[in-house]
Amino acid sequence: MLGLAVFAAWSLMAGGSLRALAAAVSARFAWWHVPVLVGVPLANWWLSSLVFWLLTRRVGAVGMAEMAALLGLSLVLNYAPLKPGLLGRMAYHRLVNRMPLPAVALTVLQAVLASAAGVAVTLAAAAVFAADEPVVRWVCLVGVLGFLAVGVLAGTRLVRADLAGAGSAGLAGLVGTLCACAAVRVAETMLWAVRYAVALGLLGVELSPAEALVLSAVSQAASLLPVQVGTREWAVGFAAAVMPAVRLAPAGAGAGSATAGLTVGLGAGLTADLLCRGADVLAALPAAAWGWWWMHQRHGCWPIGGKVLARDQARSS
Repeated sequence: MLGLAVFAAWSLMAGGSLRALAAAVSARFAWWHVPVLVGVPLANWWLSSLVFWLLTRRVGAVGMAEMAALLGLSLVLNYAPLKPGLLGRMAYHRLVNRMPLPAVALTVLQAVLASAAGVAVTLAAAAVFAADEPVVRWVCLVGVLGFLAVGVLAGTRLVRADLAGAGSAGLAGLVGTLCACAAVRVAETMLWAVRYAVALGLLGVELSPAEALVLSAVSQAASLLPVQVGTREWAVGFAAAVMPAVRLAPAGAGAGSATAGLTVGLGAGLTADLLCRGADVLAALPAAAWGWWWMHQRHGCWPIGGKVLARDQARSS
C-alpha cells in the first residue's frame, strides 16, 4: 500500500516528474519546516510515553524514562506489520517488570480508548471553526475546553500521587487516568494538525484550522490499525480529496472538473503524508538509538531468545 501511495503521489502531483515536484516544494521551503516536521513526532514520542506510563503505573512499577526507551525502540519495530514493537514491549513488561500479560494487554486497550476519545474531541474542536450555527460552536468549544481542563487536572493529580508514592486504584483512579490520557492524545492530535498544515503548505495548499484538525484526526484514527504504513497515507489522501482548500489549491485551480479536483486533492494528501512519513523515519532513528542506549545503560544487555536480562534475574534471585 505504501508503494502504491508513492506511485500515486508521484503521478498525480507531478505528472510523473519527480524533479517538478521537488522544485515546487523547494520554492516554498524554509528552514523552520524541518524542526516542525521532525520535531512533532519527537514530541509525540514523549507524549505517547506519558500516556502508557500513566496507564501502566496502575499495573506495576515502571519509570517514565524506561517507558520512553521502550516506545523509542518500538517506533522502528512498528513499521513491520502487526506492530512487533508493541509485542516486544509487552514481553518486556512481563519479563522485567513482572507484570501479568492480561493486565499489560488491558493497558493497550485503554490507550486505544483514550486515542478514540482524543479523536472525538479533536473533531469537536474542528466543529468550533467549521460549524455555521453559533450555538453549535459554543457547545463544542465549552465541551472541548471542559474535557481538556478535566484531563489536565486529573493528570496533575496522578503525577503528584506518583511522586508522593500513592496509588491510583479504584474506579475513580481509572476514570481520572483515562481522562488524563485522552487529554494528552488531544495534544498529540493538535500537533499533528500543525504538521499537516505545514506539509500541505509546502505544496501550495492553505488549510483552514478545521481542515487541519480533521486531517489530523483521520491520521490518528488510521494509526490505530495493526498495519498503519500505507493505510495512513491513503486515509489522509482520501480525506484531503474532499476538502475544498486542497482541491482548489494552486496546483489544481485549472483542473476544470470535479473529478480532476478530487484527483489533485488525493495527490496532495498522499504527498503531504509521505513527507510526514519521511519525517517520522528521521525522528524514529534517534529515538530508537536513545532507547537502545538507555536499555544498555540500565540492563547491560537486551533480552534474547525470551530469557530474562541477566542483571534483572540476579536482582530477583
